[in-house]
Amino acid sequence: MILARSVLLIWTLAGGFGLPRVGAQNSTYALLAGSDLTDDCLACDRLSLPIPLQGTFQLLLLDQNPLFTRYQLTNIFFRTTGNTGGSYVVKGSGIYQVGGEVALVQDLSLTVQIGDGFTNSQCLFTNAQAQVKSPWPEIQAAADQCNGSFVRLYRLRLTAAPVPQFQSIQAVATTATVRLESFWLAFLLSFQSRRIIAYVRSRKSVSTARRKAGSF
Repeated sequence: MILARSVLLIWTLAGGFGLPRVGAQNSTYALLAGSDLTDDCLACDRLSLPIPLQGTFQLLLLDQNPLFTRYQLTNIFFRTTGNTGGSYVVKGSGIYQVGGEVALVQDLSLTVQIGDGFTNSQCLFTNAQAQVKSPWPEIQAAADQCNGSFVRLYRLRLTAAPVPQFQSIQAVATTATVRLESFWLAFLLSFQSRRIIAYVRSRKSVSTARRKAGSF
C-alpha cells in the first residue's frame, strides 16, 4: 500500500489529466488490452466483430504551444490476435494532437496500409473520439476510415502506453532487492495503483459494513 500510494502521488504531482508536458522526445508505445480493429461492411447483412490488436509505434514530439501539443506516430506495426475474425497487419504513420482551451480534446489522423492476407489497402483514418479519457502518457483514441466503401470500412480503437525505459538498475544489498529507475515506469504503475487503491477501499467498506451488521 505504501508503494501504491507513493506512485499515485507521483502521478498527481505530474498533472494527471493536464496538458502533456515535454518529456522524452521520442518514445516507444505498445498497445494495451482493449485495442482492436473492425472490418465493417455497411451494405452487408452480417455482424462485424472487433478483433484484438497488438503492436507498437513511435511517438515523436513535433511542437507544443500553451494550448496544444502535437506528435507524429511513426513505425506503426499492429497485428490482429486471437481466433476471431481474419488476420490483419497495419503499418504506417499518423499525427496525434492533444490539448484545448476549455477542456482537453484529442485529434488522431492515420495513413496506413492494412493487409488482410489477400490484399493491401491504403487507408486514411480520421478521429472518431475527441474526448480525452485517459491521463497522460496513456493514449486512448478511436479512428474511422475516411476513404472506405460500403462493402469495407475499417475502424480502429487504440489504447497504448509507453514501454518502460529503465534509466538505471541498482542492486540494494541491505534489502537483497533490485531498484529500477524509470520516468515512464512511475506513470505506468500509477494506472494500476489507482485500481489497487480503489479495490482496497471497496473491500474495506464491505468489511466495515459487515462488522456493523454483526454488532446488532
